[in-house]
Amino acid sequence: MSGLLTTKPGAVDCVERGTPNGPAIMFLHHGFGTLLSLVNLAGSLNGHLPEHRLVLYSRPGCGRSPPMSPAKPPDYLTREATIVLPAVMDALGVESADLVGHSDGGSIALIAAAMHPDRVRSITALAPHVIVEARTRKGIRALPETGSDHEFERTLAQRHNNIDVAYTAWRALWLSKDMAEWDITPLLPSIFCPVQLVQGGADEYGTFRQIDLIETRVSSPSVSVLRIADAGHEIHKSHPEAVLAACLDAISAGSQINAGLRG
Repeated sequence: MSGLLTTKPGAVDCVERGTPNGPAIMFLHHGFGTLLSLVNLAGSLNGHLPEHRLVLYSRPGCGRSPPMSPAKPPDYLTREATIVLPAVMDALGVESADLVGHSDGGSIALIAAAMHPDRVRSITALAPHVIVEARTRKGIRALPETGSDHEFERTLAQRHNNIDVAYTAWRALWLSKDMAEWDITPLLPSIFCPVQLVQGGADEYGTFRQIDLIETRVSSPSVSVLRIADAGHEIHKSHPEAVLAACLDAISAGSQINAGLRG
C-alpha cells in the first residue's frame, strides 16, 4: 500500500515494499524526517531480503502525516513507541516486526522492545539516544530557528505539510527544561531481543556514551555494537554498506530466535 493509512490514534502516510505477507521490517525515521529518510536503506534491504515486507511511514506531524497532538509533549517518544507504532502494525495486520530506527527512531525502537516485547523480533538502532547529553543540545541549538534560514525552511516545506509541528515544536522541546532530564535507561533491562547498535564518533547530537549505556544495560544475550569513528549522525548515508550489514545481522538473529521459539 501507499498513501494515508488509517489507524486508531490517527492517519499516517505509509508505503510498503517487498512481499506483502512476509516477515515485517518497520522503519522509524529521525526527529524531523519522513518515510523517505530511510528509503534507500529499505531498498538495499529489499534487495537482500525480497521475501520480507518493508514498511516505512512518516511519524505523526512529519511529512504528509497529520499531527496527533498540537505540539510534541515531553513523552512523545514513549507515545509513539507504545501507541502509534503498535497501531500502525495493527492496521497492517503485523503481529511482530524487526525494527530499524535512526536517532529518534532508534529510541522509539528501544522503548517499543521494552514495553511490547512480544511485538519486536530485533532492533537495529542507528545513532539512538537514551539520555540528553550536552552534545545533543548543542547540536540541536546549532540548527536554524524557523525564519532564520530561508533555504533550510524551503527544504522543510518541501518535505512537511506543517513545519511548525514537524520541526519547530521538535527543536523547542529538545532545548526545553522539560527534556533536560529525559532518560529511558530504566527501560533497557526489559529488552531481551537481539540488538544491533551503530554509532558515529563524529555525531553532532550524541557520543559513544549513548550506545555504551544501551550495551551494558539491556538484558538481551545478543548485542552487537558498531562504532565508526569518522561517521556523523546520518551514518546510514555516509556508511551504507556497514549499516546494511548491521541490519542484516540483527534481522538474522531475530529470525533464528523466533524460529527457535516456534520449534
